[in-house]
Amino acid sequence: MILAPALAAVPALAAAVGRRPGYPLEAGAVTLAASFINAGRNHDVLADIHLATLIGITLTSFTGWAIAPSRARRQAELAQVRTTADLAQRVLLRPVPAHLGPREHRRRLHSGGRARVHRR
Repeated sequence: MILAPALAAVPALAAAVGRRPGYPLEAGAVTLAASFINAGRNHDVLADIHLATLIGITLTSFTGWAIAPSRARRQAELAQVRTTADLAQRVLLRPVPAHLGPREHRRRLHSGGRARVHRR
């Protein structure tokens, strides 16, 4: 009985970490089944706590499914920005002089994660 409200968090976690848009719905379906089994074992399927849990699981499942396209768009936009920044960095940064050796080359590649390109 105490575990029932915590089950509503499962679809929210699935939406946060899942890669597929349908993943929150799948997790929600499994969680709904677990909630029904838990309520059936306790013989109080219509108890307020189980009804609230079922509503919470359903709402979080559909909310996670509904926000999945916007999350995918943001991830695609971020990938595009990273690609653009990488290309700009390769164009604007001069190659490491040969006399500095591979150590300086590694240092420049390592700083690439924090580098910013500014126009002058």
